[in-house]
Amino acid sequence: PRAPAAWYGTVMQRVFVFANNKGGSGKSTATVALALCAHRALNTPVVVVDFDGQGSATRMIEAASLPLIATQKLPDPDVDCLVFVDTPGLDKAATRRAAMHAHVIVIPVQMTRVDLEAALFTMAFARDFKKVSCFLPNRLNGRGACKPEAVEYSLNLIMRELKVTWPILPGLRDLAGADQYLSNEPEHENRDGRKGKPKFESDVRATWAALRGM
Repeated sequence: PRAPAAWYGTVMQRVFVFANNKGGSGKSTATVALALCAHRALNTPVVVVDFDGQGSATRMIEAASLPLIATQKLPDPDVDCLVFVDTPGLDKAATRRAAMHAHVIVIPVQMTRVDLEAALFTMAFARDFKKVSCFLPNRLNGRGACKPEAVEYSLNLIMRELKVTWPILPGLRDLAGADQYLSNEPEHENRDGRKGKPKFESDVRATWAALRGM
């Protein structure tokens, strides 16, 4: 079912901007995965605006022939659609332009100390635009990864310093499952031989449900 009109306002458009000043935060993957989840959940046109010069989001969409509209231009405000924006660094004009049109700014953060420290600059950027903002933890496994409770504690400390209170989305525990989700492959076989959907899909659904409610 479509979301109620009140969720969007008088014009049926909602703009989600994914921003982080640090590369490798999972920004492009999260943008496309959540855009695809939104399309499947609401059966509504979804536009992915790829402002990142590397064009990662566009390549993901084209490689798997996903039912998303890839473009490098923000649609007119009166177009009935959902808009997910993948941005470059915070110093780029395109990122600032996207932030001006955003209804929600999503800050993807990997669970490492370096990423958490870098998140401070992105948070200050979002705060200055006075937009509804939230965090999207990417709980990657590997060296240097922090525990989820440590990330939440650290983000709360930073928010206290910046005098903001923003929600923390459920997050994507393991981006390794993104390729299968975006390629529309059938159910995979787990290590114990059972068939099942990857954890990534359930993470995406839970994260979109929380993001949709903002």
